[in-house]
Amino acid sequence: MATKKNIANYLGEHTNKTFVVPAYQRGFKWGVTYENNKSAATVLFNNINQAIQANKQEYFIQGVTVYEEGTNVVLIDGQQRTTVLFLLLSLLLNKLEKEKYLFYQNSFKIHYTIREQSHTVLEQICKGNSIHNTEENTPQDIFFFQQVIEQFNELLISFTNEEKNKLKDYILNKVKLFYIKVAKEQAIKLFTMMNGAKAFMKTDELVKADILSKASIIDYNRQESPKNIQESLEILKDQIGEDWKSSALRSEFARQWDKWMYWWNQEEVSLFFNSGEHPMGLLLKYFYERNYKNEENNSQKKIRATYTNTSSEVAQMFGDFQNLLLQDKNNAQHNFEALRKLQKRFEDIFTIIPIYNYFGLAFETLKSKEDRNKIINFFLENYKEIAVIKEYVLLKILNLNIDKTETIKYELSAVFESLNNAKVYEEDDKEFAFRLLLKINVEAAIERNVKFDFYIKNDDKLESLYTKRSLEHIWPKSKIAKKDVVNTYLDTNNNIIESSDLENYLKIEELDKVSLSQHHIGNLVLLHRNDNSTFNDKLPEAKKKVYFDLNKKLLSRNLLHTMSVFAYDNWSVTNVANTIKENQKNVLKLMKKGYDAYVN
Repeated sequence: MATKKNIANYLGEHTNKTFVVPAYQRGFKWGVTYENNKSAATVLFNNINQAIQANKQEYFIQGVTVYEEGTNVVLIDGQQRTTVLFLLLSLLLNKLEKEKYLFYQNSFKIHYTIREQSHTVLEQICKGNSIHNTEENTPQDIFFFQQVIEQFNELLISFTNEEKNKLKDYILNKVKLFYIKVAKEQAIKLFTMMNGAKAFMKTDELVKADILSKASIIDYNRQESPKNIQESLEILKDQIGEDWKSSALRSEFARQWDKWMYWWNQEEVSLFFNSGEHPMGLLLKYFYERNYKNEENNSQKKIRATYTNTSSEVAQMFGDFQNLLLQDKNNAQHNFEALRKLQKRFEDIFTIIPIYNYFGLAFETLKSKEDRNKIINFFLENYKEIAVIKEYVLLKILNLNIDKTETIKYELSAVFESLNNAKVYEEDDKEFAFRLLLKINVEAAIERNVKFDFYIKNDDKLESLYTKRSLEHIWPKSKIAKKDVVNTYLDTNNNIIESSDLENYLKIEELDKVSLSQHHIGNLVLLHRNDNSTFNDKLPEAKKKVYFDLNKKLLSRNLLHTMSVFAYDNWSVTNVANTIKENQKNVLKLMKKGYDAYVN
């Protein structure tokens, strides 16, 4: 459970708590300098100073994860931050104040169990004593303790005493963190997850803790003092009632938030929205963009423009979310309700079958960040207007601009003309064939009121069907016969075909009669590429047996249009030319479906 604390409360005034840095923690490294000679410690210092200059009422520095054992607070995550606070405050506090926050009855409040020498040196530094290393190889912790002290002294050199006191008071009272207490038995597991896997507290968890803190504060003000016992009892009753309301409201928000987190962390949802390593961050990103897109602050615009939901951006995202959206109780409650409505829209996109299918069709065929951002915003804006969504998606997958209606007709004609010739199988021309074949399969699922399987389980892992797409020839390319000058039939590799085997080959002149080739769309279906080797160069009847043999593992059985083409009865060599021609007509008709307003 997370509790929000300012630094004075965290360090504990006149308490005998000890912050324990356990032996499995890595060494102290916040003194390492990077570009422009900055370190994590100096970045924190400058951020706090900027918050003071901006007159921010609080500045958040993420959280610490701990377990408590008596008076010991064992730091699972937060060692670096806590150590830096001790070092910085050691330069700002007087002797009595140090005894109040950094020591208890002359006992140092942080204990480095990594190395006893590190603990001793850190204690001496915080007491204000000079440390001179005589060892040739200074341990990492000690070296960076000294680096941070030097960096802070350099930053403070231009501060007046008044400015130092202001900085000290702000750190103690206005700088805040979330104090997350867990059971001792969870410590190693959590440390491995948070540090070994380079993970840390997610944006959604941080926002939850802060929004619940603010949104559940009940306003209770009474100006007059009680005049008698009866009034005192009334006040007490009112306070108990308000506390109960606060608790009930917090519980309600917490239940909602946890439901959302569970929903976003489902594998199917995360993949469907391509929400990355912090799934619920997508909800916050689009909430931020949709509600604060007119903000004038350049730094806010920059974040909106660059935020991509990766771990490195989580802390910055939360900081801006907190400062702008969670300023007071009413603001928090309003934003929680707005988040609830936006969450419902995402859930509707995932739940309402036609919307789900059209969203998946657009999202899978268009992979650029810009396109996907536009798609999500369009669906959020028109999340129940199925006719509007359908028109948008059908034009979008062919790279057509709905605002340029005067050119759509001609561009569509060019697309369908290219699909009606033998070039469709060539590399430069088959992307629209892929997209429109996927459209046909998706629309077949819509007609049956089922969700299309955009993600297929392969080796116990969900993967995108469209990313692994391929075009399969029903009548195989290798089984085409052409006559040479001496009336001998050759296969596609110019090998002579024995007359006894000729019945297994489609003669090229039969295709010429219907003005088609084996590469026309009438002889092609959409498949998962892993299934290609299963079909290989089998004849259509053999392929059909494979497709409908449920004992065979195939990743393409959800493709209803593909299934219907395999199911044709007349793929034999005597009928195949006419079958390709008839299927060509049917496929083009299905591809054109939905474009009626733009095509004659």
